Order: sequence, then C-alpha cells, then structure tokens
Amino acid sequence: MTPKPSSGLRFDVAVLSVIPPEFKALQKALNIDLRKRIRIDGAIYFEGNVYSQLLQQNIRIILGCADDASQANASAMATRMIAEFDPALIVLIGIAAGMRHKVRIGDVVVPREVVDLTAGVLKDDGRHPRPQSKPWPFAVKQMMHGFDIQEALFHERCREIFGPPIIPPPDKEAEYATHVTFTPRVADSPIGSSDNLLKSVGAFAEMLKTHEGIRAAEMEAGGFIKACESHRNPRHWLVVRGISDFGDELKDDQFHRLAAAAAAAWLLRFLEDGFDLFNLVEEESLRENVGQNRNLAPTTDQVPSAPQGLLTTRAADFINSQIENLARSATADRLRDFEDMREAWRIGREQRVLDHVREMKGRHEWPLVDAQVRAKFLRFEASLLLAIEKNVALAKELAAEAAALDTDTNPEALHMLIAYHEDGIADALLVAASPATLDGWNVRLSLLVEGGNWQTVLGEFTKPPTSYQPDAESRRLHALALLFCNKVAEARVEIVKALAEHPQWFNLRFAAAVIDYFESLSPALLARTSKIWPAPTDPSLVRRDPAAVSALRRAVETFTKLLEGEGLNIEMRVELEGWRLACLANDTERRNEAQAYCASLLEREPKHRVALPWATARGYVSDLHASVDALFAELLPAS
Repeated sequence: MTPKPSSGLRFDVAVLSVIPPEFKALQKALNIDLRKRIRIDGAIYFEGNVYSQLLQQNIRIILGCADDASQANASAMATRMIAEFDPALIVLIGIAAGMRHKVRIGDVVVPREVVDLTAGVLKDDGRHPRPQSKPWPFAVKQMMHGFDIQEALFHERCREIFGPPIIPPPDKEAEYATHVTFTPRVADSPIGSSDNLLKSVGAFAEMLKTHEGIRAAEMEAGGFIKACESHRNPRHWLVVRGISDFGDELKDDQFHRLAAAAAAAWLLRFLEDGFDLFNLVEEESLRENVGQNRNLAPTTDQVPSAPQGLLTTRAADFINSQIENLARSATADRLRDFEDMREAWRIGREQRVLDHVREMKGRHEWPLVDAQVRAKFLRFEASLLLAIEKNVALAKELAAEAAALDTDTNPEALHMLIAYHEDGIADALLVAASPATLDGWNVRLSLLVEGGNWQTVLGEFTKPPTSYQPDAESRRLHALALLFCNKVAEARVEIVKALAEHPQWFNLRFAAAVIDYFESLSPALLARTSKIWPAPTDPSLVRRDPAAVSALRRAVETFTKLLEGEGLNIEMRVELEGWRLACLANDTERRNEAQAYCASLLEREPKHRVALPWATARGYVSDLHASVDALFAELLPAS
C-alpha cells in the first residue's frame, strides 16, 4: 500500500512553482491564504481549495516554491512534496522561453512531451546531445483529451489574475501587437528542458536538431519528471508553461508576470473542469490491491492481539476516515445543491427555491457539511427572505449565524441588502462605499440603479473591485443605466454580452425584452418617456421599420415565456403583463390581440396598474365601471 505521507496530510494536487511571479500568480488564481501554511523542515507550503465543476466537490491543493531555477532543485522539491503530501497529481508551473513566430509572449504551452536535453555523450569531435523524451502519463493524457478549456472563460480568468494589458513603450507598439498577447492560445507542443538559461536567438535551431516539434524551453521539467517517475509509486505529472520571452532583445519587466498569470489561469480552468481525481485514485487503488493480493496470509502468531475495551488505532483511524469521507461527500452534495438552487432562482425567481434551502438545513447530514458551505446556504437563505418575504429580522439572524461559521468570506453584499430593506438606499450605499467583492459591487450598482443614479452607475462600472471583472449581472445593471441615459444601442450591446454568458437567467431576459421595447420608440419619445414602466405612448411616435417591429415581437415572445414560469409573485406577474401589453399595443398588426389581452387583465384585476392606463389611453375597453368601482372602494373608508 502507499505509505501514509510523513506530514500526515494528503492533498489531491501538489503545485510546484519556482520564482516569485509564478507563486504570486498562483496565489491569486487559487485564492491561497498566506496564513494557511504548513512548515516542514524549513520549507513552507500553502494549502487551498478549488471547487471542481467536473467532480462537484472541492479539490485540495498544496502549493510549494523551489526558489531557484534548475533541474536539481525542481527534482528535490518535487520529491519532498510527494513524500510529505502524497498527491494524486503534481504540477510544475511557471514561465518559459518560446520560439519567435511560433508562439507569442503570454501564450501557454502544456507540453504533451518534455525533451530532457541535459544528457549527452562526449566524442572526439565534441559533445553530442542524447535527449530523453517523456510523454504524458496515460491517465493524464486521458484527462487532457476530455478537457474543454472554454476559451472565453479562460481569457476572463487571465484578465482577473493579470489586470489591465501592458502599455507598450513608445516605438514598440507594432512589435508588441505582433508578439505579445493578452488573449492567450494554448498549445501542447513539446518543450526542451536543460540547466541552460536561454539567451541566444540560435538556441532553438540547435534544439530542433534533436526534436523538430520543440516550441519552448525551460530549466526544471526534466528533473521534475525524474522525481515523479523514480518514486516507488510513480506519480502522475503535468507541466504548464507561460511564454515570457524569446531569448532575445524583446524584454519587459512585466512579461514574467503576464506569462505566470496565463499559466495560472490555465491551471485554474483545468482544476475546475478537467482534473479527474476519481480516475487517478481508481488507478492507484487498483495498483495497491494487486500488491496486497501478492502477500501471503499471515500465520496465527503474526496476527497481533487486539486490546480489550478500546478501539484499536487502526479501527479508530478507519472510522475517522469514514466520517471524513461522509463529511466530504455531504459537503460536495450540498455545494452542488447550492449552485443548482442559486441557478434555479436566477432562471425562475420561484418561492420553492427558499423552501428547498430550508429543507436542506433539516437533513440529518447537515452538521457534517463544511462550515463555509453551511454559511453559503445561510447567506443565500437570508437574501431570499429579503427578496420574497421582506423578513429583515430573520435575515439578520441568519447573517449572524453565517458569520460565526465563516469568518473569511466578506458578507458586504448581504449587509447592504439588509440595510436597504431596513433603512433605505442611502444608508445601504454607506455600508460599502468601495466594495471589495463582486457581489458587493453588483448590489451597490443595483441600489444606484434603483435610486436613479444612472451617471454614477456608468462611472462606477469602469472601476470594479481589485482582481474582478464585470459579470453578467454587472452588465445587466450597466445596460439599464445606459437605457435610462437614452443610449439604447449601447444598452443592447451590453445585454447581449450578458445573455451570451447566461441565456436562461430571468433578470437578463427581462432586461433584454425591456430594451427591445424601447428600441421601437422614436428618439423624440424615448428621450421623455418613463423607463420604469411602459407608459401609454402616442402611436405616431412608434417606429414602423422592420427592425423596430422585430424588436417588439421578440419582446412579446420573451415576456410570454417569462409569464409561463411557476412561482411568480403577483407584483412580478403584473409587471410582466404590463410590458407584454405595451409591446402588443405598439405593434399595428396585433392591436386586436392587445385589446383582448387588456380586457382579460382588467377582468381579472380591475385596478391593474398598467392595463387600466392603456385601456383609457387607447380606448380598448368601453365599460370601465368595474375599474372605477374598485378604485373608489380602495379610496373610500369602509362603512
């Protein structure tokens, strides 16, 4: 069997970096808390977690740094990390030199083959290289074949980690445009590895004599792989390299950081959607079982007697491991449920999502779930309570309970929502004047939108929190601000970007349909009409061109589908009905349908706040006595 790691801690993936820019990029990409460190024999390691969409559970990560570029150092550090933490996969990540015109600075190479160039033979005519090629382990190759990086998401991760693009120096603009990229491509080309720092434009020509596929070169992978393969239980390995230079005169101090950020972004995407721990563990377990079956059964005198009255250490370890496995399984299941419920709310805004959250908390395995995951549920429940039931007191209790379970997560978004429901927009905005999280920033933008601070939204949209980029919700709010500033074309562009990310989200579809409606109005009407509700319009100021008619009909279709959703509260249903009626009414070919729809709305609800004004303005309903009576009944005190 695989011996227990000397540290007593097992991790799913060990990640080995070499120089500080590589480590810092990984720290940011993997959200490593520098306080969570493990110290062993002078070495410091950092632990973290990445949630795997593929496995629907957290992956445990241990990060180490070799500090010096050489095959020997990489080999020594890899050997230590394998012995200390017994990872299923160990990854060497960092920067490399690339071949000009074959790759660009900022691209990523994840080599299917590493060509070790350190070995050679001395002959009478000099030294001749004797390269050794090491291809991906079989299980790693299988994972790579099934990994879809999703390029747009990969590029978003790169932007989050690196930040704004580098501004080229004067007279270097053309060279940077040709040879530097901030939207990296990923190649699986072979790389060369040796202890020689590449500072010669002719170095690649020499390497190509040994292997014509080489496109990058570095100084650690050869020794790293030797350590992985020479262990008594050979370790699965992977090498990831960002291109930082060409070994020539094109240099910039920020290229190391750019290359390290691109490599770290690739690793994050791989851990999220490509790393198949179960496949590696299954293969390892099979190997261990074969080894066990070769052992002869122990004789009677070889079997130790069990102590009486207490569990043996082995039995206790087994029970503890089973409890830990159950806790991990329960945590993974609940985290998957959490993501499903949050998505269900975004798609349908249904009351039953809140009911489901409450049911989750009543399950018998709830106490086994990781505290941070339980805190996620509590904060989500609190936000649902505010949205559906307006129950501020209970939301505050849940927020406090979540804070006790999870002190690391910044709850500013929830605190802003509570302040809004308790004291109003102005006080809520004071809670986080400069939000540190994406959720907090989005809540702030939404409060500014609701308060009519459209220009402020446009300004703050350009300044997201450090390390974050706008997401689909940010873009929706930006689109609404643009709409209220009468920039309909720009609002359309922004909402299309948001829908490309999440085409089923309720709020995005709603906003897109509203923008469709206003696209059909003439500029003169657009500038002075309310954007908060579909006020009755002068038919002569509605555009009749094919694009406008198409936008109206697209909006009708969207509002119709949104109204078919289950669990809509009455306020949302009335709002959707009003927008649908307005779209039908402004379509000259559907006026009869609009009149019938308006009559049906007023028959159900005589005081319908949108149907009644449209019926009056357009003369859709000849008899409004029921509506008038309902209004008087509301205004006059009961006798």
